[in-house]
Amino acid sequence: MAKRQQGLPKELITDCQTQEDKDAFRQQVASAMPVLDKYKKAIEVRLQKSEDNRETDYDCPSWSHKQADANGYQRAMKDILKLFPRP
Repeated sequence: MAKRQQGLPKELITDCQTQEDKDAFRQQVASAMPVLDKYKKAIEVRLQKSEDNRETDYDCPSWSHKQADANGYQRAMKDILKLFPRP
């Protein structure tokens, strides 16, 4: 898991060369929080739906592939959620 610096994943601030750059980026993120919160909520809803709608169609010969795909989708969504700033 990425180390967080004041609520931001390290990956998001690695290209900031100076403390001034980091502070400016943090300000931009703070200004965008209403929009970022909406995106985060939309991703959380999609993740929840994918967890709620697990297809357990064991009669289908490719059920294991469907399960693997669903697991990969959920893992990717959770990884994306880690990129959002924490309060």
